[in-house]
Amino acid sequence: QCRSLGDAVQVFDQASKRETAVWNSMIMAYAQYGRLQDALRVYEQMKKVAMDVDADTYVALQRACASRAALEQGMTLQDTSDHWDHYDKPSVGAAIIDMYAKSGGDIEDCHAVFDKLPKNELLPWCALIAAYTHLGDAQGALQQFKEMQVQGLKPDRVAYLNILKACSMMDDPAQGRMIHRQIQENNLEDDPILGSALIDMYSVCGNLENAFRMFFQGKDDIITCNAMLRALVHHGKNQEALELFEKMHQEVEPNEASVLAAFKACIGIRSLKDAKRLHTYCIERNFESHPAVGRSLVAMYANLS
Repeated sequence: QCRSLGDAVQVFDQASKRETAVWNSMIMAYAQYGRLQDALRVYEQMKKVAMDVDADTYVALQRACASRAALEQGMTLQDTSDHWDHYDKPSVGAAIIDMYAKSGGDIEDCHAVFDKLPKNELLPWCALIAAYTHLGDAQGALQQFKEMQVQGLKPDRVAYLNILKACSMMDDPAQGRMIHRQIQENNLEDDPILGSALIDMYSVCGNLENAFRMFFQGKDDIITCNAMLRALVHHGKNQEALELFEKMHQEVEPNEASVLAAFKACIGIRSLKDAKRLHTYCIERNFESHPAVGRSLVAMYANLS
């Protein structure tokens, strides 16, 4: 989880003893940065030095393929003979399902993998629900979510995050409230990531009041604050969003995601003054180097010119 890929490469290059876990970490680092060819290069180096590969190796490789929507490479990896030794492992199967969903495959491809995996493991179910959601079939995601529970499995945070996204896609606040009750019954409501997902869901489904309720119930953390910023902007409450951005400084330090929402608020109220102030804030914290922030700055000034 290094913030700097260069740091990860330096640590890898200087490692005196490269065990399989070290190689896997380097592949995963490249995957996180969308560097598919570099990830594959490290994998080929592993084989060249006769390093053992394991399930985590293939998980990292499939994630690299998913990050670059590289269906052909992902299928090639799936077909390699040594891969099949790990194919029935839930982590590998889930990574392949994710690769198909994000790389131009269809839900039938995902099911073909899922059907070969043990049904008493949560990870493949979460991957399949996420695949349905990613491919735009929210009803299918909900059906699989219910079937998973029929099979006796208890949803975890990942499952709830994906099904909340499906509820947002369906614009179904009633279903969203049912999922919310489940989260409460499972004592997961205090999870900041789930809390922010609930804020997003209620906001998209048109219930800003419930979004506010979740916000005030939650802890003062950056994830929850950013979710509320997005909700305010989504509902055209742009001045309130900028006021929340200012208040955040008292409890948490705004990050790149915070300023992206604030940029949209500036556009919403046509405030060049606030835009320039935000730009200065970005310069002071070196946020300008973040590609999304740089693009959004240009878009904001273009809209306000």
